[in-house]
Parts: sequence; C-alpha cells; structure tokens
Amino acid sequence: MGIWSTYEAYSPQKLDNVIRGTGSSGKPLFVCELGKAHRALLPILTHHDDPVVGDIFSMALAGERHIHSDSNGLEDGQPFWWWDFYSGGGYNDVQRVKEIAAALATLDLETIVFQSEYHKYAYQYAEFYTNCLKSLNEFYQRAAKEKCAVWVNFG
Repeated sequence: MGIWSTYEAYSPQKLDNVIRGTGSSGKPLFVCELGKAHRALLPILTHHDDPVVGDIFSMALAGERHIHSDSNGLEDGQPFWWWDFYSGGGYNDVQRVKEIAAALATLDLETIVFQSEYHKYAYQYAEFYTNCLKSLNEFYQRAAKEKCAVWVNFG
C-alpha cells in the first residue's frame, strides 16, 4: 500500500479553472507517473525525508502550492510543504515549472542516485530511481517548453 504520484501538465488557464473552482481542467496535455517512487526521490534530490521550504526539488516533487484545504485550516494556494496531505495535490505555475526544469537540467541524472546517502539503503533500485528521475526531468523540460502549469496529484 502507498500513495501514488502523477504529474499532469495543463495550460495555465485550465489549471486556474480548477484552482478557482470555476470549471474542469479536462484531460491533461501529458502526464508523468512515478507511482510510489516520489517518496524515495525526495531524499535523493534534497537529502531530507520531507519537503524543504524553498527547495526547488521539493517543489518539483510535491508542488509549491496546494489545493483542497482540509481540517488543518490552511487555505487553497498556501505553501505545500507537508508530505501527509494526500487528499488533494500540489501545483506549480508556469514560472515555477521553468525554474524546476532549469534546476533538473543541471543534474547528472546518471550518477545522482549512486551519490545519494539514500542509495546505500536501496542500491538494488538505483536503476529504477534513475529512470524515474529521467522521466520527471523530461516531463518538466516539455512542460517548460510548452509553457504549462503542473498539477501534482497524490492518490
């Protein structure tokens, strides 16, 4: 059991409809599915078990902002930094997507998993995590190029 993550690219207008509750987002333009790997990629990229405020890789994996407030009293659009909020998701606007794509492009995805402290606990999955990082990078590069906003769906 676990929470699956899906990264969905939308036009800014379509995602804004969902955020404001004024309409449907429709089908995403394209998708990146990481399954449960997001949980392992976080410490590989950030060296922390939970998202870090202001960290570009935390934003890539969890979204910068959240939607669907729950009983904790946070309002929609507030910073999304706690990993247990799986009843909705997070999002990144077009500008943040560009910044994430630029940051991911600087990484050596072939070696980052092997250099991670996390690797010593999951070396048998290193190739899988490397492929997940490549998929996430390709997704954000395309989203930046096509000027998309990104919805991070946990479910």
